[in-house]
Amino acid sequence: MRIGVVSDMIRPNGAGVMALLGAELLTRAGHEVVVLGGAMTVDLERQLASANYAAAGFTHDERALDGSVTPTDHQAFVRSFHRWFEDRLGEFSPDVLYVHNCGRLFAQLDLAELSRRVPVVHTMHDEWFFTDAHYRFRSPRTGATIRTFEPGRSESVLEHRYDHLFDLPERVGSFAAIGPSWWITARAQAMFPTLRVEHIPNAVDPTLFDLQDRASARATLGLPADEPIVLFVGNPTQERKNFAAVETAIRDIERHHDVTPIRFVVGGAGSVATGGASELLSDGPLRERIDAPTNNPVGAVGIGGPGIVVAGLDRSLMAAVYGAADVIVHPSIIDNLPTVPIEAGLCGTRCLASNVGGTAETIADRGDLFEDGLAADELGNRIYSAIEEARSETAADRAARRTAQVDRFGPDKHISSVLNVLTQVANKGGANG
Repeated sequence: MRIGVVSDMIRPNGAGVMALLGAELLTRAGHEVVVLGGAMTVDLERQLASANYAAAGFTHDERALDGSVTPTDHQAFVRSFHRWFEDRLGEFSPDVLYVHNCGRLFAQLDLAELSRRVPVVHTMHDEWFFTDAHYRFRSPRTGATIRTFEPGRSESVLEHRYDHLFDLPERVGSFAAIGPSWWITARAQAMFPTLRVEHIPNAVDPTLFDLQDRASARATLGLPADEPIVLFVGNPTQERKNFAAVETAIRDIERHHDVTPIRFVVGGAGSVATGGASELLSDGPLRERIDAPTNNPVGAVGIGGPGIVVAGLDRSLMAAVYGAADVIVHPSIIDNLPTVPIEAGLCGTRCLASNVGGTAETIADRGDLFEDGLAADELGNRIYSAIEEARSETAADRAARRTAQVDRFGPDKHISSVLNVLTQVANKGGANG
């Protein structure tokens, strides 16, 4: 079967990871995979073309997908993409399209119309497909309801109307949606009771995220061997990721205990060390990122003590990042099926996570969930206890976390389920097919 793997951005982070891993697993399963992206780098396009049946990107500049000089220019840009995409469909003739994040270039009704000509299976990595917003949540800072959008940065309801979604069930051809979490699957099924919506958890690559020894991981990265380290993975200035909850909790720890944890933040727009943390770093990949010229993000991040903020770290180092921490804190306000708790568990490291969305489906130990909006002193106590318990943690404790995650998110089970849906939809077994 020839399968077109489609995403607006093909890159090794975010939902792009799922598109890349999906292409790899489908190729490994013996299918002809064509990777089609709105944007991907030249090097990645060449690499994917070599590893799969074919690969093509409309542009090598991701920024072009977020907007042009004027709205009229961007409409012309999107029309050009659609002509290019139709040409690629004609060139490669896929039997089915496996679509990931696509909102920068396709509307929901675009997918519906496309599914009348080429069978479509769409994985919902966020709420876009059934609400038009990336996510909707209440700001812990202001109490206001926030709707985040991809594409576009405007929050205008007129620009992001969702009444067109009610027409979608009558417009689809051979189509199915996949919900990585039960949480998002149930919500999509409630919105579209006549559409085929399947629950298939995302896969992870257990070879990339292997079991880590904390001391070895710290040596690899150049982190101090004996200092307590609390890890946060994500953009620290994105309100939905809620880094502020981690920072206020750590400040509470500093007030009430004789310990000053290093805030280790991986994500965002720049790299910097603060509060004396730079002096604790040895030579290594983190030092290289910290020493490179960058915009200083400390003011926006709001770190009030020793901190290491690293952006643009090579993904091959992420296992060591997870392994180096005493504890990881994932306090998102809303999430679908977050990869951070899954990857943390694969590496053997404990992850405390907010019980929102589908996060409970990703945590290695359900006892490590905490309620969204937990008071700073209570979260601080949870983090402090985890730091203390990390000192006596055994290799068996770490291996047990990995086993739990491999059992739930191993690639073999995932690709078998995905192929079942792709095959049925390709054979016109989707909604209205």
